Amino acid sequence: MRIHDVFHFDLLTPFTQTETYGPAYSRPTPDLIDDEEHYEIEEVIDARRKGRGKKLEYLVHWKGYPISERSWVKADDLNAPERLKEFYLSKPAAAGQPNV
Repeated sequence: MRIHDVFHFDLLTPFTQTETYGPAYSRPTPDLIDDEEHYEIEEVIDARRKGRGKKLEYLVHWKGYPISERSWVKADDLNAPERLKEFYLSKPAAAGQPNV
């Protein structure tokens, strides 16, 4: 007998808050600075160079968000000098060391 790990979307039901599952995960609202959304970075996890030009990117953990929401952010878009300093102090040989 073959069992497939695929199921039809009609079998899904919407999440409802119960005592068993607890409340739905609430995400913090972003700060608005000059009408742009800004999220706080809790920690820089890793660095890599990606793409044709080997652009530097950082894997960041956003404050107040679950691990599943971590994302790669281009170095040019990252504005967290304290977090970058902490990252490179903890991992001096990290891939993607910026060319200074």
